[in-house]
Amino acid sequence: MATNFDKHICGIAISNAGSDIGRINEYMPWKLEAIAEKHWEEQDLEVCENYTYDLLHTVIPYIQERFPVSKDCEHTYIMGSSLGALYACYLGNAYPDSFGAVGLFSNCPFLAPISFQNF
Repeated sequence: MATNFDKHICGIAISNAGSDIGRINEYMPWKLEAIAEKHWEEQDLEVCENYTYDLLHTVIPYIQERFPVSKDCEHTYIMGSSLGALYACYLGNAYPDSFGAVGLFSNCPFLAPISFQNF
């Protein structure tokens, strides 16, 4: 049995900005409809917009310029788990020219069920 070990993958994980509501601001593109904790009401959608812009226009190009990875979207994938899966789903659909595939693990659309369904 032959095995091809010539395939490589470059994965990036970005640290949380450290805000009180952490990834909610960075990964949630819609206003929360199901608020589990009082401080989640402080959600700022602009943080997600800025985070997305930086990911698409700074982080991904930085990786593509400095490492031996493909520069075409066909070989650029986004994936996540839980809130990260919801964000990956959003990115894959909102920016289809940026990603060739999306991996979702345990998506959590219950945080904004109406917005997610409409999306």
